[in-house]
Amino acid sequence: MLPGATRHLAQLTAAGLVADDASPWSALSACVGAPSCQKSLINTRAYATAMAQSGSAVQRTHISGCERRCGAPTEPHQDLVAPDRAQLLSVVGPIP
Repeated sequence: MLPGATRHLAQLTAAGLVADDASPWSALSACVGAPSCQKSLINTRAYATAMAQSGSAVQRTHISGCERRCGAPTEPHQDLVAPDRAQLLSVVGPIP
């Protein structure tokens, strides 16, 4: 909420505020993510940027860096959650 923001909308959008409902950014949210949160396993802002710049239609999506899902919206949304550390490991074959 930015009281009085409409008077300064041009400056705010020039600084990066999204004011266009058609922008893919208006459908995305994310927790603060790594490196700002020690519990986050991913840089959520990088994932959000990749989704917004993909050129594909984006449905309402929240990106979380861990299972806590901080900042998730209360309305229906797609929930993208970073895998836990155990899931990040994979076996590729026998070690000689």
